[in-house]
Amino acid sequence: MKSFYNYIILDPRKPGQYAYEGLNFSLLYEPFYIGKGRLSRKYAHLYPSYLNKRSLKSSKLKTILSVGFTKKDIKTYIIETAFNLSEEESFKNEIQYIKYIGRVKLRTGPLCNHTNGGEGTSGTICSEEHKNKIREKRKLQVMQPRSEETKNKIRDKRKYQIMQPRSEEVRNKIRNSVKEGHKNNPRCWITKDTENKQIYKQELDIWASYGWKRGRTGVNKGKTYSIEARQRMSEAAKLRKYK
Repeated sequence: MKSFYNYIILDPRKPGQYAYEGLNFSLLYEPFYIGKGRLSRKYAHLYPSYLNKRSLKSSKLKTILSVGFTKKDIKTYIIETAFNLSEEESFKNEIQYIKYIGRVKLRTGPLCNHTNGGEGTSGTICSEEHKNKIREKRKLQVMQPRSEETKNKIRDKRKYQIMQPRSEEVRNKIRNSVKEGHKNNPRCWITKDTENKQIYKQELDIWASYGWKRGRTGVNKGKTYSIEARQRMSEAAKLRKYK
C-alpha cells in the first residue's frame, strides 16, 4: 500500500540556499531531521511525549520554541519531499537523504538523526513476552474505573473551559499571529490534471519536480481560472444564494 511519504524538518532560524550533491531539490532553510511516515507522523515530533525525550532533535526543537517560534510556526517548516510511496521506497529515500546531507554525530552534516536511516517503529517485531505485558497493562486500564473525585475534576475543568470565552485581546492576538504567519509564509495554489493543492511558496520547487504547476484548475471543466474570474464566480454564487 503506497501511503508513506518522506519529510524534512527545517530550522527557521537559518535561512539560505541549501543544495546537496545527489539530491534533485534545494532547501530555503537548513535541514536538521529526515523522516518517513504516513498520515500526521511528521507532526508527532511536536507532541509533549516526543519533546520530553532526550535527543538531539528534541533539544533542537525546544531551542527553536524558546526563541519565539510556536508549534504552529514549526509545522510550516516540515515539508514533504516524496509521497505516495511504499514503506520500502520511503526507507530507501530516507537512507539517500541522510547520506547526502550528513549527520551531526558523524560530523558530516547538520542532521540530528541517530542512524543512517532505513529503520522505524513500523518494522519493529515485539517478543511474545513484551506483547503479554502490553495486554496486561491494557486490561488494568480498562478494569480500573475512574473515582468520583477524578470524574468531578474532569467535569469542573470542562465547565470552566465552556464558561470562559476568549477575551477580545486574546482574539486579536490570534488574528495578528495568523496574519503574520501568512505574511512570513505566503501560500499559493498548484494544480496537476484536475487536482488542486494549496502549499507554501517555499515548497513550490519541490512540487514542480513532481509535475505540479502553479495555478488552480476548475475540476468540472478542466480550465484554469484567473483571480478576477474566481472573484466574479464567487459574486455570482452569492447573488444566486439570496435570490
